Amino acid sequence: MFKRITVASIVIIAFISLSYSIHSFANEESTTIDYSGGLIDSIVGHKAISSQTVKTDEVAKVTDNDESTYDVLASYDSGATRLDHFVFELTEPAKIGFIRLKTDSPDSTINVYFFNSSNQLIKTYTATTKDGSLEKLPEDISTADVTKVAIHNKSNTDNKVFEFNVYPANFTEEPATEEPTTEEPATESKKVLLRIQMSDGFEKEYTLKTEEADDFESWLGSRLNGEGKAIYTFNNKELKRTENLVYDQIVYYEITNL
Repeated sequence: MFKRITVASIVIIAFISLSYSIHSFANEESTTIDYSGGLIDSIVGHKAISSQTVKTDEVAKVTDNDESTYDVLASYDSGATRLDHFVFELTEPAKIGFIRLKTDSPDSTINVYFFNSSNQLIKTYTATTKDGSLEKLPEDISTADVTKVAIHNKSNTDNKVFEFNVYPANFTEEPATEEPTTEEPATESKKVLLRIQMSDGFEKEYTLKTEEADDFESWLGSRLNGEGKAIYTFNNKELKRTENLVYDQIVYYEITNL
């Protein structure tokens, strides 16, 4: 009986572990890359036997920003009879600084060609990543005006191309952030009790904000230096009246936090 319970427990634990692994894998797979912001977003390209040939079959799925769709890029053909190129025309000349490429074969060799407005090849670049990561291009590409890009499958097997896009030289995938404010956060004013002993024996009390108490002390400091007015005025909001204190009649004062 003990052995049966032990075996059953092992089976249950194994099942839970497998379920957790499958769930974790599914969560990882569900993470998608944002391909938008590129220069060939939703632009329809074409398949060709070379980057210079006329348009043939349309290519639209690799620029739709949807990783679940793809176009098949045929394997390399040295005789130039197979459609192993995808070609895309930019809407206007641009300096290209980055690419994204996602295929089903990370070991494949995919060349990227960049052309100018005269249809002259500026540079050939071999993609180093095929997982959709943003890949920085050499400076001699990012400083040239490009009007056409093409990708070429140099591998011996067909490639499913899920996404391909090119991005301007000043592109950044960092989200825009607001400029930090230089204003200090507003602090809530505290209340204090100001008690003043007058020369005639009377004592006056005022419940003030700290700023008002500071202003009173500043006035006293000025009077000690022979500056400022001889009278300080309090606005008694509770009694709805003003009270004037003559500097020479003040004996002492104290401030207590409330």
